[in-house]
Amino acid sequence: MNILVIDDDASLRRTLRLSLELLGHTAVEARDSAQAFELLQRRSFEAVLLDLRLAQEQGLDILPRLLQLAPDCKLWW
Repeated sequence: MNILVIDDDASLRRTLRLSLELLGHTAVEARDSAQAFELLQRRSFEAVLLDLRLAQEQGLDILPRLLQLAPDCKLWW
């Protein structure tokens, strides 16, 4: 499964990515919504792990745009 991890905490992002990769998934990190939206325009993801409290924004605030860019994607928060 190709998974996008969106979190402002670099160490948590890395831990999640490495754990997912150990389970056989492909995982890509994004530190904020701008980076996530850029990735979603260039790549396809089957799932997104979204932090609800990002540094400069709330995860729920960016959810509509995430769903617009990846309507078939599963989201976990």
